[in-house]
Amino acid sequence: MTSGARIFCDDLNLRSALALARARAAEAHVLDPVPSTMWSRCLRLLLTASRCRVVEADFHAGSIKTQDGESLYLATRRHSSHLALRAARSVVSKHPDLAEINSRTGRDLIALRIARQIFTLLERKTLQILVAEALASSEAGATLYLSLPTNFDPAILDGVSAKIAVRYYRKRSRWLTRATWLGWALMQMGVQIIWRWRAALRFRGASRIAPQSRAGVLLVQEDEVSLDRSYRTQPHWFAEEESSPFATYLLGGGPAPAAAPDRIPNGLTVLDKKALGWIDHAARPDELSKRLARGGRRCLLRALAARTEWDAAAWAVGARLLIRARLLATACRYLNIRVFLSGEPHLFDADVMHIFSTELGMSTVAFQYSNLAFGNVIAAAVADYMLLFSPRYAETWTYFGIRPKQFVTSGYVYDGAFQRVRDRAARWRSQLENAGARFVICYLDENVDPPKYGFMAPPDLEADIRELARLVLDNHDIGLVFKSQFRKHAPTVRLGSDRLLRDAVATGRVLDLYAGIHRNIIFPAEAALASDIAIGHPIGGTAALETALAGTRCLLVDDGRTRTANDELYARGKVVFPSLPEALAAIRRFRRHEADFRALGDWSSFIHEMDPFRDGMSSLRLRRLLQDLVQKSAAAESPPPGGSYQDAGGKTVDAVRPREAGAGITR
Repeated sequence: MTSGARIFCDDLNLRSALALARARAAEAHVLDPVPSTMWSRCLRLLLTASRCRVVEADFHAGSIKTQDGESLYLATRRHSSHLALRAARSVVSKHPDLAEINSRTGRDLIALRIARQIFTLLERKTLQILVAEALASSEAGATLYLSLPTNFDPAILDGVSAKIAVRYYRKRSRWLTRATWLGWALMQMGVQIIWRWRAALRFRGASRIAPQSRAGVLLVQEDEVSLDRSYRTQPHWFAEEESSPFATYLLGGGPAPAAAPDRIPNGLTVLDKKALGWIDHAARPDELSKRLARGGRRCLLRALAARTEWDAAAWAVGARLLIRARLLATACRYLNIRVFLSGEPHLFDADVMHIFSTELGMSTVAFQYSNLAFGNVIAAAVADYMLLFSPRYAETWTYFGIRPKQFVTSGYVYDGAFQRVRDRAARWRSQLENAGARFVICYLDENVDPPKYGFMAPPDLEADIRELARLVLDNHDIGLVFKSQFRKHAPTVRLGSDRLLRDAVATGRVLDLYAGIHRNIIFPAEAALASDIAIGHPIGGTAALETALAGTRCLLVDDGRTRTANDELYARGKVVFPSLPEALAAIRRFRRHEADFRALGDWSSFIHEMDPFRDGMSSLRLRRLLQDLVQKSAAAESPPPGGSYQDAGGKTVDAVRPREAGAGITR
């Protein structure tokens, strides 16, 4: 180690403290937040006794820029995604049995699941190395003490930085790490066995699901379940007033909170663990389920015998996939599931379904709901059909050879909600006008998690909120509507004790719209339709896109740190501004009717390239596609109705005439 060179450490814990003490470091810059706990104070005392001063590094990854000016957070996300997929493909090809299972799916599915599994930790490790490099600046010989990765080969990180010497310390024992991975797979197997044999005694009434001859569509719970489709809930395309040619089932256990019985729409059956246990008990095993069970056991044995943690982790992922696939394949056969639908292709059960869907003659459908900045291994989809806002997004969902079999253009997925929220938006507008507002600004925030490693720093978000509150207090005709992405970031929740914000809210000209348990299920369109103009961010560009599609002007704040697939489109309009103060200055000039600012926030010159329909019928097109696929078992041979699709040559074919360019702004 170079004398006097800076030393970094990813986290303050017992193992890292011992490693720093052995290295006789004079000063250690800790990257992760250091909590004010008794244990942290004890570790500081331990290092002080070793003559090592502990300093928490002051940085925010999203604010650090690469040499070409992009946010380090975004650049690292791109790079880590590629690293994860490359490493996963390498470990799969290394093991012929795993490669054979991967090949049988025809979708590179085992490699993709392994890549998704390691991505989050790999991204954090990569980001920590690059943050240390940025903080060390031109200093030579800087060292980073990094906890040894538990689920991938640390050699993957070797080429991340040539300037930082990475020294690994083991945070957990080797056997504990392996036990965690194996326990992951064994727990899935054990739960199935327990529920299967308890089913006959414990299940009563509705839990005893009979075999179905009626065709079914299966969903994974991804959002809150509700009858009210004026909120972002699931299933957004459901039409209770129409008779459906298929039964609809919802697979519980997803990332969203469990659905309360009184919020479940008629015609929707929730499959919880008990229901799956009963089906597993009642169904007779077929050759497919037996083969999947054998494959799961074989992967589990290989994980036990693996020489390295990386190999064990790869086999454990395969075991868990196949064990779960046996259960879901049994359920799909029992319930006569013909189509699987998901908006979150990265979810575990979404990957599981693709292991056996072809053999059961099922079709799989994924739909785009995010105005994604760029493709990555988490968003990668392998469905038979992928519904896109417009054909331009096909490239984003084609990721290093991984792509859906067919792209279908169906428009913005939640456009059917615009009409449903208009009455509420009108009431919000009336409330603001009664308090004196004559011009209303909507602010769409950006997620600030995780602290220090996210895109937007928490102090920056809070500064934006305070600046907007001050604007309301200084201008008695200005109204303000906040719409956060997550409930916990709603300004009156996050800054409820802030004096400036409280004073602004007290004027009656500030609304903070939020609902839901975790995600804020208020549609951005509701806030936008109560406003004259909205301000968002290109990295979280879905809310901004929805605002523009609803007919409200929208600005994007970006200081050049963001690189997205839509930058060329945004450049066509007067849309992007480098800071919130400059965006507000532009709004003042717009209100003065200056000629150069008449088109401020107007997306009409390019909105047709992001959604060629803009007719509020996207849900209907999705529903028609599901009906068509259910009615035709050979769905892949028939073009989907009510939208546009790409043929085998990649040419986009329209089945419904899109709206003409230029239509968009209504306010």
